[in-house]
Amino acid sequence: MQFEQDEMLKVLDCPSATEQQSTVKHMFHQECIAKWFEKKTECPLCRTQYSDKISKCAKELTNPSPSPTRPIARQTEEAKESLNQVITMVTQMQERIEQLNRSQTVSH
Repeated sequence: MQFEQDEMLKVLDCPSATEQQSTVKHMFHQECIAKWFEKKTECPLCRTQYSDKISKCAKELTNPSPSPTRPIARQTEEAKESLNQVITMVTQMQERIEQLNRSQTVSH
């Protein structure tokens, strides 16, 4: 999803499905995620439960502190960093699969 420079965003730190990364950042427009949390108690992307944190999050979204979010440029850099980590992990997995395939071919 593309975000504009001056948009206010909410970042959810959700548990990662990989061992190399403990959390993954899911970014949403504040208004959109506030509406979502009115009806649901989970992250729209990964379904992590936030029922215990909903009231805190709702309070932050309706009465934001002076700097509850990071500038969009910083969030973009964090997203790029996360993406690069995923690409690195996928590349490493592909290399390992190729090594295993080669070793099986040699042993037969």
